Amino acid sequence: MTDHAQQFFISYAGTDRAWAEWVGWHLEQAGHRVILDVWDWRTGDNLVQRMDEALEGADAVIALFSTSYFEDERWTTEEWTAAVAHRDRLIPLALEPLTTSDLPRVLAAKLRKNLHGLEEAAALTALREAVNSGSRPSAPPPFPAASRQRAPSRRRAPSRRRAPSRQRAPSRPRLPSPQRAGASHACPGAPRSPGCGACDGATPTSPAARRRSPACGKAC
Repeated sequence: MTDHAQQFFISYAGTDRAWAEWVGWHLEQAGHRVILDVWDWRTGDNLVQRMDEALEGADAVIALFSTSYFEDERWTTEEWTAAVAHRDRLIPLALEPLTTSDLPRVLAAKLRKNLHGLEEAAALTALREAVNSGSRPSAPPPFPAASRQRAPSRRRAPSRRRAPSRQRAPSRPRLPSPQRAGASHACPGAPRSPGCGACDGATPTSPAARRRSPACGKAC
């Protein structure tokens, strides 16, 4: 996790023992020295003395924050207050979602890493980052301009709208062909009789509708 070994004292609530052992094991696998009460303290030891020795010899105190951690009857209160009083390095790791109102005022402003809601690989990465916070990268960071290049956005094709249907103009009534005023229609097959005016201006109809003019006797 880091180039140089450190000694950590893990402060935790009894209900979070599984988390404490997980953190301690991975720290030791990375070459660090861990002080954990269930690993290093024996039955009959003086609890206060052992806690003072652990705090004094630790390079940093890893505090596993949870709602149980801040219960008044737990020894965790003495552990984190002693770390703050001696200005020791305190590394807060949140095991569950917490807001500033859930924390003592003196701890609310401290930056913390969240382990809750993560898969093991992601939680291990968060632990490494918390322990090695402030270290310089070992490889050059990626060029920022490359990450900001975006693929050209595809323009959305305009939606095809139906052209408004052309309404046909109402048909204009066909007007009869104009005839000269006073023009007369001669009955077919016979000259116009001077006295026949019955056919004047009349239009020939079908044979069934034809009638004879009383004046000329011809079929109109």
